[in-house]
Amino acid sequence: MSVSDYKIQAERLAKHLATKHGITLKHSSILEALAATHGCKDWNTLSGLAPGLVATEVVDNEKSALPPEQQLALDVFIRNLNQIGFQDGLPNGLKAIGWKVGNRIYVLEIKLRETLLAKLPSEVQDALALTAAAKRGFHHPFTINLMKAFDSKGWLVKESKGTEVVTREALWDIRAGKLPYRGVLILDIPVEYENLLPIKDSIYEIDVTGPLFTQDVVRNSLGLFSRTPIKAPVRKTKPRQ
Repeated sequence: MSVSDYKIQAERLAKHLATKHGITLKHSSILEALAATHGCKDWNTLSGLAPGLVATEVVDNEKSALPPEQQLALDVFIRNLNQIGFQDGLPNGLKAIGWKVGNRIYVLEIKLRETLLAKLPSEVQDALALTAAAKRGFHHPFTINLMKAFDSKGWLVKESKGTEVVTREALWDIRAGKLPYRGVLILDIPVEYENLLPIKDSIYEIDVTGPLFTQDVVRNSLGLFSRTPIKAPVRKTKPRQ
């Protein structure tokens, strides 16, 4: 691809973020974000590789099939997969945010999001934070795009023990050994990326206890979600004399 091709991609990304998410970034920030999706540290590195193949860890031949914001989230995940703290794959003193059993991984959504967002340019982080604050919805926008990308690639686990959920609700409660954890993404990592995972599996047995969002989840007046139905307040009246 040529520099012109990359700039066209940047323009499409900028237009999508502005029209779909209300995110407006400087042109230089969009170029840096595009460079990140191609596995380069900055725009100068990416443009210096053109024409020719882009040096990147992402070896997906169907990258163009995803919308730009989903591809951005997926690429950031893949580039940092080998840096995620998996239980039994960390030096002493470091806290794990995930567990591995074969090619299946279980990752705490909040910790994963925090880890990956920190890898994005500061302007993109700020814009996503503003969008999240404005929408105050089901998930952070970055998480939604990441889950959609995982689902498109067939990585996202949406069924366990006979319970099936939709994409945006594919967060689970698990038990790792004796400890319970909530809000866990379960992913089946394809063989081409297994080399980015720890060699050893987690030492604790993993049990999926159920979906995080159950059928009694309702939306309250703030647009947030609760596990139990919201009940109207009960007014106490004095007994008549």
